[in-house]
Amino acid sequence: MSRDSKNRYVAFAFARGDVLLEIDSNGIIVFATGTVRGLLGVDADALIGKPLATIAAPEAAQALSLVVNAAKARRRVLVDLPLQIGTRRVGGNIAGCPLPDGPGYYLSFSAQLGTARVPIEPPRDAATGLLSGDALTVQAEKLLASAPADAPPPRLTLVDVGGVGGVIDKLPPDKRQAVQRELGDTLKKYSVANDSAAVLGTDKYGLVHDASLDPAQIQRGVAEVIRRAAPAATNIAVALSSLELDHAGLSQNDTAKALVYAVNRFVDSNPGEFTLASLKDVLGKELDTAMTKMADFRRFIEEDGFQLYFQPIVALGDRVPHHQEALTRLPDGSSPFSTVTFAEEIGLITDLDYSVAQKLLAMLERQPNALDVAMNVSGRSLENPAFVSVMLDLLGRYPALRHRLMIEVTESSRIKNLEKVGKVIQSFRSAGHRVCIDDFGSGSAAFQYLRYLNVDVIKIDGLYVREINNNPNDRTLVKAIQFLCDELKCESVAEMVEEDGQAQMLRDIGVDFGQGYLYAKPGPQIYSQNRAQPSRRPLAGQARR
Repeated sequence: MSRDSKNRYVAFAFARGDVLLEIDSNGIIVFATGTVRGLLGVDADALIGKPLATIAAPEAAQALSLVVNAAKARRRVLVDLPLQIGTRRVGGNIAGCPLPDGPGYYLSFSAQLGTARVPIEPPRDAATGLLSGDALTVQAEKLLASAPADAPPPRLTLVDVGGVGGVIDKLPPDKRQAVQRELGDTLKKYSVANDSAAVLGTDKYGLVHDASLDPAQIQRGVAEVIRRAAPAATNIAVALSSLELDHAGLSQNDTAKALVYAVNRFVDSNPGEFTLASLKDVLGKELDTAMTKMADFRRFIEEDGFQLYFQPIVALGDRVPHHQEALTRLPDGSSPFSTVTFAEEIGLITDLDYSVAQKLLAMLERQPNALDVAMNVSGRSLENPAFVSVMLDLLGRYPALRHRLMIEVTESSRIKNLEKVGKVIQSFRSAGHRVCIDDFGSGSAAFQYLRYLNVDVIKIDGLYVREINNNPNDRTLVKAIQFLCDELKCESVAEMVEEDGQAQMLRDIGVDFGQGYLYAKPGPQIYSQNRAQPSRRPLAGQARR
């Protein structure tokens, strides 16, 4: 099979799926790429050399057998086959077929949108056998949900043994392992069902136990393990914080948030600082914190607490700036990542997106020679009908700018209703604005999005650009994306271009534009025709439509 034919197959496979695998005749994975980490929580390279059976859900044995037999017989197959690694499980189907003149057998996995990833076997700490922190909060939720209404609520006791890790690490390997296991067994012994204890952080543990158990027993038990392991370590103290899990009057969602908040506060605190006494106390503290953050965010918007930086997107053929991306920055020039993340979590990202649009449109109107600009809009904002309505109204007040402003859809939060957002995108395009998908190929911008979102420009995630000269898998994937762009008549932009060799490789592949530190870092000065000295050219995508 020619290289171009293989690229077309890879492109075709990704057009309908999220993960691409190649297996040999024995069902061993020899190649993996796509949104593996986003779906299964591990890097693609971690799958190579493992049997396909290790990532198939336990109940999918029959479907797995069909796939392996089809690979041996070199025939096509399409089956429902959920994947699972540890606690990460995602439903979907696999389509497989052989390459016409090669030994490989390719599988394209397409995840079901909205499929819940449910815990099967909780993750554990290998040294102690204890649960992970996330698994403990899930376990606590289950215990609260199943507890009799007239029974006293259980308690969450948090154990801080500052410095014990350093002492244990100095022990001989066999004794170290024995002590770690004994510590884990001791904590589990006091917990509900002997399996509700967890490692929360360095020298920090937690367990859910019956209200009748005196936390002092836990303290004495842990101290005895340490005393036997290191008699000379007299400076190690066992500090406890006990929290009543009284969730009466709290919703399941509030209970979950309170548990997570309590554990995170404990992990981040110094000994003696953690003082919360009940879940209601936790939730009250959390809400106070959230309200403070919301007020700060409102002031951030109202007082114009952000500024716009600009980074050019250049034509790879001649390195002339073609258009530019507007990026939000704090007054000191730093990224507002945590602010944006918080805004998305509480539903205020629409306020930021709208404020950025207002500022950017006014700036473009004042500077008619400015290069065309791509403006970031969160996928979550596009799912908000009120935001879409006011944004279209705002854009309609600047008819002369419609061909100078591109909408760049960011995928920091996964779009839940692709069909709905697809219609919104068409409304922006009908109004004369080009639309771009950002970070294409990452876990939150799956290839199947192209089935729903009709766009003009595709931005290739920098993850595949960084090692494009050294990693043949990355090169193959970028070629496949470029093939999709050509077939769909979209233009392509490669992110994170930092070296000449990357730019040359991307140019050889056929990518249209590049963005990255090789050309310029983001800065407060907007790029204009006079500054960049290009001839006026249409916005990306216009030339082909």
